[in-house]
Amino acid sequence: MAACDFELHLHPSYAVVTKLVDKVCKKTSNCTFCINALYSDPRTPRADIYNLAYVAIKLAFDNTSDTSGYISSPLNSTFDPNFQKSLQCCEVDYKSALDKLINAFGDLDSESYDGVEHYAEEAASKVDDCQSGLSGTKSPLTGKNQVLNALCKICAIVGKLLNSPEAVTTLN
Repeated sequence: MAACDFELHLHPSYAVVTKLVDKVCKKTSNCTFCINALYSDPRTPRADIYNLAYVAIKLAFDNTSDTSGYISSPLNSTFDPNFQKSLQCCEVDYKSALDKLINAFGDLDSESYDGVEHYAEEAASKVDDCQSGLSGTKSPLTGKNQVLNALCKICAIVGKLLNSPEAVTTLN
């Protein structure tokens, strides 16, 4: 089975990648990560573009929420004032990213779809802000920031597809 123009070794429960997921993931910088992330939700194999948007936003939201909660651990255990300040900024950035993803859910629920891509990109930007503030430090957040950034980019791609003319035929 070929997906994203190369052979993947996928869990048997999603041995066939849908055309929609393949289309979305081909637009990402890491197709394998995208497929594995989307297929971590059991709704993906039967999802249309609208339901795939819910899956993508939920993945990003859950990851943001988990990481936001995680930040307090290194924040409370560091004695480096510069690193502490960076983590405090990340805490604010992650709360803002959560708000953006809540707005994306709201936009999806309203069936206007115009803001999904925008809110996902803003959430990714907040994660980038966090990572920029950590430059020059050895941070336990770097990997988490990369994962969340990739999830937000998947949301943005799905959001863009929601607003494309072909999505109209998929939704109706």
